[in-house]
Amino acid sequence: MKNKNRPNKQMVGNMFFNVSTKEETTEIYVYSYISTERSYDWWTGEEGTEVTPDDFIQQLKAATVNSKEIVVRINSNGGAMFAAQAIATHLKECKANGVNTICKIDGICASAAVLLALACDKIMIPSSAYMMIHNPLNIMFGMYNADELRKTAETLDSLKQGVINAYVERTGLSEKECSKMMDAETWMNGKDAVDKGFADELMFESDDTVINSIRSVFVNSATKIPDALVNALSININDEKGENMEFTNSTELKAAFPELINE
Repeated sequence: MKNKNRPNKQMVGNMFFNVSTKEETTEIYVYSYISTERSYDWWTGEEGTEVTPDDFIQQLKAATVNSKEIVVRINSNGGAMFAAQAIATHLKECKANGVNTICKIDGICASAAVLLALACDKIMIPSSAYMMIHNPLNIMFGMYNADELRKTAETLDSLKQGVINAYVERTGLSEKECSKMMDAETWMNGKDAVDKGFADELMFESDDTVINSIRSVFVNSATKIPDALVNALSININDEKGENMEFTNSTELKAAFPELINE
């Protein structure tokens, strides 16, 4: 007999879809290159593990039948812009159908993968993860004249404007600032991404939060704590007379501050 609380796992390409019947939540892991179609190894006959719109959208539609929340977990360097945009459009439609979408950036969310993240209702990222944005690129082989090269450059400029529109809509930054960030190929850690509006919140407590939690315990008390922690907390360890106090064991500390220790 199957355990209804245990997620059912299905693998499509390099994407895992974990459906929890208890929480009515579907997790989609985008852990590969985003492409219009999968690659093919002529020697082995095996297909590549690229994330394609066909696979993603097919599973997304199936998941929304029973799920009220979609969690897109990203660890991808990006890929084809149009493929990413197609997926992003369907993620945006989830909200219209009453399905909440959350993006969790597990490692890196770069280039075209950022479009997937921005399409979700909420974006979460650890402080140690990264997002990266840059100008659109084009691979060219062959011989081209000046007019053909200029046309390609104009096309890339047009594509860049479309990406800028998506950034401005979600982050609230100006077109000029987004353009400069793309020109510079900007890398943002979790905190930077939240500050710039590319993410909504950090997935875990920041160092500041932890330090503030520690400070709430140690302020106006006296313990022998490591110098590094004292410096971080900016604590003055003094008694009521203003003299430094030092404790060599927990028994002495408990005798001096029983209420603090109990708390």
